[in-house]
Amino acid sequence: MRTYPDTYRDESEHSPPDAARQRARLAALRSEVQAIERRCPTPGRSALQGEAAWGFGAADLDAWIGGGLETGALHEVRPAAASAAAWASAEAFALALGRRRLVMLEGTGRHASAPILWVAPAVLGGEHGLPYGPGLAALGLDPARLLLVAPPRMSDVLWAMEEGLKSASLALVVGLLSEAIALTPARRLALAAAAHGTPCLAVTTPRASVTPATATRWRIAPSPSRPPPFDAAAPGAALFTIALERCRARPRAAEMPAMSLEWSDEACRFRLVCELQHRPALSRRAARRAG
Repeated sequence: MRTYPDTYRDESEHSPPDAARQRARLAALRSEVQAIERRCPTPGRSALQGEAAWGFGAADLDAWIGGGLETGALHEVRPAAASAAAWASAEAFALALGRRRLVMLEGTGRHASAPILWVAPAVLGGEHGLPYGPGLAALGLDPARLLLVAPPRMSDVLWAMEEGLKSASLALVVGLLSEAIALTPARRLALAAAAHGTPCLAVTTPRASVTPATATRWRIAPSPSRPPPFDAAAPGAALFTIALERCRARPRAAEMPAMSLEWSDEACRFRLVCELQHRPALSRRAARRAG
């Protein structure tokens, strides 16, 4: 057998990096990808881009997800169950976020008339109904600011959402999807949102899988409203149980437990609710039975 000098046997220079170096390189690549995804291309930047932050109005929650919601990005909202109540709660949550978006734009003094595009397939409109004018007014949202589109097919819904984002003239694009959104159309929506600086909300089905194209993903469940402090018989404010399932800017933020979020019609903002603080006092017998 032919032998070689020892210098040719030493493969230390060509050996693969150790696990620590591989992890460090992978973390650096992920940071570069996140920076690219969060960056909005200058040529296609919309006049609405950078006008104001978009958040819930609850300081702790906005800070936890990195200062609020990204404006040039795709965000996903899904009902916690397939029931009509869960769907209605998810849609109401999306409308409240739309109102928050308008509040942020109105605070700048410009683009105050930019509308919201609401795209829902005809089948969902037949099952769950359409946004109701007096209800929108009670939410603080002028019905004239909502553009309703009801395409017959899922592909038309995605097309209308993408074209709305590319118009660069909308405050927000909201799409209700009767099927799970695939990675390719989700990526197209995310790129269109980033290129034109218009946020996009996709209300998906309860069983939809997580797509990496979304900046955040929220699971919404309805909750009984708290009675108003001055009239226990009056209807209370809308209350949601929300859970953050994905946060691209801060991945560890998705580890926080579900929370109760209440919408204020007067302030047009969300606020976190402490369940224990507002729980009615139990009687001794009930407390003994619960213990």
